[in-house]
Amino acid sequence: MRMTFLRVLAVSGAAAAGLWPDLGPEAAAAQAPGPVEFHRDVRPVLAQACFACHGPAEAARQADLRLDTADFIETLVRPGDAAGSPLFQRLTTEERISRM
Repeated sequence: MRMTFLRVLAVSGAAAAGLWPDLGPEAAAAQAPGPVEFHRDVRPVLAQACFACHGPAEAARQADLRLDTADFIETLVRPGDAAGSPLFQRLTTEERISRM
């Protein structure tokens, strides 16, 4: 389940960044090739959409949250439970102040 969630996250992020057509989570998971690899599949999407605020530059980092390493997955991703995942909640919330 973790790989499916990460695959959906990667493809959803790519869609949000305009790099992948918005096909919905099921179609996105089905079209992604093979097992998800953080550095190949997830990190490039995060680099495009998230690193300006949550990357390696400490001075620019917001909320003391780094997304440029895989360490965040353990605390922000709930495998098999997107609704319970703090990262997914922040990406999909309707509240503009909380949305990443």
